[in-house]
Parts: sequence; structure tokens; C-alpha cells
Amino acid sequence: TADPEVFVERLQVSIDRGFTAVKAMPIPVSELIASADVLRHSARCVEAMRKAAGDKIDILLDLHARTTAAAAIQFGRMLIDYNLYWYEEPCWPEHVDALVEVARALPFPIATGERLVGRWEFRELLEKRACSIIQPDVSHCGGISEARRIAAMAETYGIAVACHNPQGPVSTAASLHVGFATPN
Repeated sequence: TADPEVFVERLQVSIDRGFTAVKAMPIPVSELIASADVLRHSARCVEAMRKAAGDKIDILLDLHARTTAAAAIQFGRMLIDYNLYWYEEPCWPEHVDALVEVARALPFPIATGERLVGRWEFRELLEKRACSIIQPDVSHCGGISEARRIAAMAETYGIAVACHNPQGPVSTAASLHVGFATPN
């Protein structure tokens, strides 16, 4: 588990490179998030980032589905004062009702969907308004055409789209094409 100082150092590198937003993953990989101590430590990391960044830098948190809905809500309540841009994948995207719980309990936007394949897997997520931002991954969801269909579905619910993309230059180019062709 990284200390708050490590998060601040990494944040500063991004700011020095001209970025106006940073995404961090303060929840440790190897622990089940049942411990209040782990949640408090992770909250201290976010607090340190916000203090170092001020209000001019957007902070996006990725929980990478490492928490239960209850732990995501508990952790999220610790973060309310830090003005998060989004709270990504607080629990598994297949657990739509759990995402609904988290979305209703917290004041910041929930982002999810990078693991979903095809528009049918996004349908319930959209219908139940379990998130504010969907993140189809062009490489996983069925390509550019399917990502556009998913984005069109999301538009009918007033839900934003932010393509997920950790793969490389071809996926980046495809994601950019979807982004430029998507009004939401």
C-alpha cells in the first residue's frame, strides 16, 4: 500500500507535464476491503492529493471493483469533501443493483463499463441509471460500431461516455474516433 506522499509525488509529475486531471487507484490490490483502517489510509491518500492539487486539478478515482457496495459507500463518504470528478468501478459492473446503491448514496458521478461486452450488457446498467458515465472499451465491447451503438443508448438516458482504453495506439485511435463522433 502506497503512502499519501507517493500519491502526491505522482500527482505532481502529472501536473508538471501539463495534465489537468489525474486518475488514481488508492484501494490496495491485495486486500479485501473489509478493514476500516484500509479505507482510512486510502482516504488519507486522496486527501493528500486534493491538498497538493488544489481545486484546479480534477481527481478521478478507480476502485477497480475491489470493494463491496457497502465498503464503496463507506469509503465514498470519507471522500465527499474532496470534489471527485468521478468514482470508477466501485463494485463489479455485473452487480447492477449494488452500483445503484452506490450511485444513490454518493454525490459524485459513478463511472463503469470497461469490462462489459456488447450493448446487451450495458442495457440494465443504463435502464437502472446505475452510473453517470459509461466506459465502453472499443477493444472489448465489439469495436467502433458497437461502441457507437452503446453510446447512442446511453445518450437516450442522458449518460455520458468516456471510452476506456489501456491498450495502445490502434485502440487509442479507435477510441478517439468514437469520442469525436459521440455527442455525449
